[in-house]
Order: sequence, then structure tokens, then C-alpha cells
Amino acid sequence: MVMERNRFDHVCMKSEEGRYVVVINHDEHGLVDSCVGDHLLVQTTEGDKRCWYYHECDELYRTKEEFPQC
Repeated sequence: MVMERNRFDHVCMKSEEGRYVVVINHDEHGLVDSCVGDHLLVQTTEGDKRCWYYHECDELYRTKEEFPQC
């Protein structure tokens, strides 16, 4: 899994708009809080805060049926 720069920029833009963006880093999932430099600041499903380099992540895609509120 390697996120491309344009996908990272898009993820950051969606997060800045207040939209829910979930990324995966190896076996961990996290909700993007914000972006700093080349890193994603996320909150994991366990409630921990993490800082992940975007090349080590990928956006977790979801359908409207899975998350109709987004």
C-alpha cells in the first residue's frame, strides 16, 4: 500500500472540509484529524493518536450503504 501524493492532497482537503476520512496503515485504521507536512494525524479505532507518513497509508474506501452519513 502506497498512497500517491495527489490522493494524500485529496484526503487532506476532505479532512479540512470536516468530512470523515479513514486511512489504513498496515493493520491499523485511523480517522484523519489533520495533515502536517507529509504526515496524517489520525485517531485510531482504539482512541490512540498517531502520526503516519502518507506513503505508508492508503485511504479506506467505503460505499454510501456502509456510511450513509458521509
